[in-house]
Amino acid sequence: MNRIEYDNVLAIDTATRKLNLAVRFGGDRLVKSSETVEKTHGQIIMKKISDLFDSAGGSVNELQAVVVGTGPGSFTGLRIGLAAAKGIAVARDLPVVGVGVFDVAAICLPAAIHAWVLVPSRRGEYYAGKVAAGSLNADSVRVIAEEELSSLIGSDPVYGIDFNPTETLASLMSNLTGEQLVYDASDMLQVGLSRLQEYGPTNLAELEPTYLQKAIAEVRFDQRQKDSK
Repeated sequence: MNRIEYDNVLAIDTATRKLNLAVRFGGDRLVKSSETVEKTHGQIIMKKISDLFDSAGGSVNELQAVVVGTGPGSFTGLRIGLAAAKGIAVARDLPVVGVGVFDVAAICLPAAIHAWVLVPSRRGEYYAGKVAAGSLNADSVRVIAEEELSSLIGSDPVYGIDFNPTETLASLMSNLTGEQLVYDASDMLQVGLSRLQEYGPTNLAELEPTYLQKAIAEVRFDQRQKDSK
């Protein structure tokens, strides 16, 4: 099978409070942006994507593929990012590949390290995943309450997405080591390109956010249904 080269690729990540975007054109031009969103990604995402193309000196019509973050992370943010990616891909008949936050974290950490990566969920809970030798242990991914973190993590270092665990969790884990892990959409683009070339695009019908638990709105709806019986 001939290897397909994707020179013009857009990456979108809306898993956290930041809107992370990156676009690669011609295989040698890379432009990226990262902006903390005060209200909702939906209010600015298409404008920011347009601005990114202008900065890169390219056009959305030149795109060959789209990489999009699937989380876990903000329920609303992920939906907005996926909707934007799908809209661009469908309108231009482009391949799309979904990339998880933990997979990006795995390539950003030293290859020899064994560590837990935490993403804030609802209050007092975290999405957790263990990375080792540059890859994610998929079986380790879960939602965990902060009071259970110590028994799960043990002496392993901990890296936080969108927060510093050594500050936030100091009262729960006195010997905690680690730091905030900062990544951007160019890291997601790297993982997505590798996945696209090795496995091909993600089926659009199966491209959904990584939800490890119900959204608060769903929990409240279920509770109202239960109370009404």
